[in-house]
Amino acid sequence: PSSRNSASATTPLSGNSSRRGSGDTSSLIDPDTSLSELRDIYDLKDQIQDVEGRYMQGLKELKESLSEVEEKYKKAMVSNAQLDNEKNNLIYQVDTLKDVIEDQEEQMAEFYRENEEKSKELERQKHMCSVLQHKMDELKEGLRQRDELIEKHGLVIIPDGTPNGDVHQEPAVGAITVVSQEAAQVLESAGEGPLGKTLPLR
Repeated sequence: PSSRNSASATTPLSGNSSRRGSGDTSSLIDPDTSLSELRDIYDLKDQIQDVEGRYMQGLKELKESLSEVEEKYKKAMVSNAQLDNEKNNLIYQVDTLKDVIEDQEEQMAEFYRENEEKSKELERQKHMCSVLQHKMDELKEGLRQRDELIEKHGLVIIPDGTPNGDVHQEPAVGAITVVSQEAAQVLESAGEGPLGKTLPLR
């Protein structure tokens, strides 16, 4: 239509100009026809401008959308980089915790081994203490029986190495000699000197 309107609009004008140029004024262009064609041309021009406006508006919107997409892409890349760094940090922390747990497990295993050895040693010491306690009870019983016999028969206890004349009735610790009261009186009257030389051997 544009070419047709252009052709129809151009032909009369060129014809008119040629006729005017030749000085022929007998034939004139129809005013109604010329105005209609001009209106068509202006309408077509308006349509073209409208299409161009819509195209430019669409292009502008596409550029804005592209800018928004690029901005979102940049933000997504930054976010991905941050997430990747966080992931690497978490992996490092997990590896570190694994090493700590392994060390603690080794320490716990060593602690259990030491505890088991100490428990065995404690059981041995308890058994030894029980044996010693039994022996001590036996010795106490023997001392009790000895003291009863000494008291019953009126004997006197003389520790070995005691000088003559230092006879006493209290129980002594270590090697002792038990004599009768008469022998103790003899020792007191015999004076100082070793006990083995003072008393005759029988």
